[in-house]
Amino acid sequence: MEIKISNTISFFWNYDICFLILAKSFPLDWKQIQFFYNGTISINELGLKLLSLACGAAGVATFLLVLVVIAIRNDIF
Repeated sequence: MEIKISNTISFFWNYDICFLILAKSFPLDWKQIQFFYNGTISINELGLKLLSLACGAAGVATFLLVLVVIAIRNDIF
């Protein structure tokens, strides 16, 4: 149970970092991204790309972190 909770926390932490890095890397595109319009959820194409890229990058980073932890616990290094 501990591993599942820590993986989820790690994923969301990595997701936030990846989201901010991608957003700050492209400041002109960041101004055009739209998540809400007139109080409703209305994600445009740039917003959808940013969300999917951040999710993919966070998934890879979380996988690598878990892989390193498993390797350290099993004395692979």
